[in-house]
Order: sequence, then structure tokens, then C-alpha cells
Amino acid sequence: MQFTIMYDQLAKSLEPNPIEQIFERNPKIFEAFLKPNNKNELQIILTQINRDRKNKAYFRTFDYQLDDKNYFYPGESVKLPLAIFALEKLNRFDLGYLDKYTPMKIGETEELGTKEISLSDCIENCFLFNDDDAFNKLYDFIDRTEINKKLKYYDLRHSKIVHRLGVDESMDAARKNPEVHFFKDGKLVFKKGRSIDKFNYPIKFNDNLIDVSNQNAFQLSDQNNLIKKLIFPESYPSTKQLNLKPDDYDFLYTQLSGSNIPKEKIPNDYFINQGKFLFYGADQKEYNYPNIKIFNTSGKAKDYITDNAYFIDFEHKAEFILSVSLKQDGIENEKECLSFLKNLGKKVYELEKHREKTYIPKFNNMVKYR
Repeated sequence: MQFTIMYDQLAKSLEPNPIEQIFERNPKIFEAFLKPNNKNELQIILTQINRDRKNKAYFRTFDYQLDDKNYFYPGESVKLPLAIFALEKLNRFDLGYLDKYTPMKIGETEELGTKEISLSDCIENCFLFNDDDAFNKLYDFIDRTEINKKLKYYDLRHSKIVHRLGVDESMDAARKNPEVHFFKDGKLVFKKGRSIDKFNYPIKFNDNLIDVSNQNAFQLSDQNNLIKKLIFPESYPSTKQLNLKPDDYDFLYTQLSGSNIPKEKIPNDYFINQGKFLFYGADQKEYNYPNIKIFNTSGKAKDYITDNAYFIDFEHKAEFILSVSLKQDGIENEKECLSFLKNLGKKVYELEKHREKTYIPKFNNMVKYR
């Protein structure tokens, strides 16, 4: 890991920044977002991936206007860490009769009239339907204290998750997590007790016109680092790898890529590249490139748009991670922002497709998601 960090730093100091090169070569496409006084608060991270002879991945990371002290609202992008942490908690229980498909209900015993749902349902609904209620169930299962301990443990130092999504609640209510009941054959087999988070999670951000002390934060470098841990566990020491089983990785890769999802679960208004702003924007008619697969999470809320994506081109043996955050300047600017993300993703892809590599990557473990 130390070699990876040193190599990364050396690359950044000696090589030209490919993001800046893309902007310099394509001024007409990107100039509106690069003007000194624009209000889009653009931040970009590009992680180039190189393999060794054993196919182990090493990273070279470049950034543009990155500042983890500049707050942006992460929106739905916080669903990825909660999906991971929920599966990790289940694995820590290590109960043979309890898995991600076990039906559960949220709430006190006398409130168990709610519909049963499993953790796998919640995670699928987060990524397929962008379902805030599914996120909130994961929030209650993990509990707020553990969520933020996990963020710290994995060195996601610029992030905190302190409230549910899509509900109007006080911060006192956000601290409380109810009981969670698991059932098998209609009988209660496990209960997670209630909890109250007594801690605050202060992060010093640059001056903001609004108070963000009680807002979720998932800063761009942390998003980039988490998806690297998820996609490339072998590139991290065992103590810093995610506590996931092979089946968990497969399950999450399926959700992030949108691959192999049963047709009966796909909503009528869903289109194949929905939420994949980098490369496809929000264009439902955009041609789907069968050789390219994108594993990503994105968010769009409170004028901020984010996308954190791992790209694979199976045909040209190219791969990279691109993480971007920007703010739309009013509703009328949303289309331009999504077009910017689409064009940026395509230009980075073209650059990476032609970049020379010492060792050609092998995607054997990812072919099933193609």
C-alpha cells in the first residue's frame, strides 16, 4: 500500500494532468464550466489503473479543483456506503439462519403491521428505484453510531451520514434507530435493539452561506476511495479490506452495473443507463455501448450532481475511475451540467482507451456483468 501511495504521488508530480489536457484540447465543449467566475463548484478525480504481471491493480490519481473542505450535498450517493455497511454488519453477526434475504420489519413490536422486506430488497431498491425509504431502512438496521464509526475506520475522513433521506425530521429524531426484527417461516428469529446516537460529527468545511453541520457529507475523495476498495479489494491490506463475502461483492457489482437484474423487478420508466451521468448524461436515447460497462453511484439533489464510476471497456482492455461533483446554477442549468458530465466521461474514455499499458488487464471476474 505504501508503494501505491508513493507511486501515486510521484506520478502526479512528474506527469501532465490528463484532465487539464482534455480541457485544453476541447475548449468549446467545456469552456462554460472553466471560467473563473462560474458558479458550478466543479471538482474532478481521475484514477488511472495499471496492472502488474499478476493482474494486481495500482492507481495513479489526478484531480481538478479538488478540495474536500468545499462542501457539496451528496444526495443519493450515500447509499453505497450504507449498502456495504449493512452487508458487513450481517456478516459480523455470522448467524446461519440470517442472511440478506431474510424478511425483516422496522419498528417496535406493537408496530409490526408493516410489510416485510429484506436487506437485499433494500439495497436493490436503493440502486434500481433510487428509493429513499429503502435507504432509511438500511440506516435503521446499521444505526447512526456504527455508520459513522465505519466511515472513520475506512479512513473516509471527510464524510458523515447523520440523517435519513426524503423525510422531514428533527436532528433528535435522526439520532434514534428503532428495533429491527427478522423472521423465518413467520417466526421471529432475531431482533436488533433500539439505539440512540449520542455523538456529533463535526467536520470543518470552508465558509458556507448555509449551515451544513446537520447535513450528510460524502466528499469526493472519499467516494473515489470507497469504490476503489469495493472494486479492487486485493489492492488493500487485509485489515482495510471490506468485510464482504464473495457473494456480497457479486451482489453489489450487479446493482452498481445494472446487469443481470430480473426483468420483473425493472420499473416501466427505467432505461438501461439511468443515473450513469458520466458518459450517457440523462439521454434515454443515447446509444448503449455493449463493450462498455459502468459500475457507479450517482446523486442529484439540492442543485448538486455527483457521479462516481468505474469504467471497463472489455474490447479495448481499458479501465479507469472517474469521480465528479458540480453544482447547477438554477434549474435551467441542469441540462448543461448533465451534458458536461456526458462529454467529460467520453473524452476521458477516449484518452484511456488509447493509453499504453505495460500489462494488459484481465477482466475475467467481471465478464459476467457485461
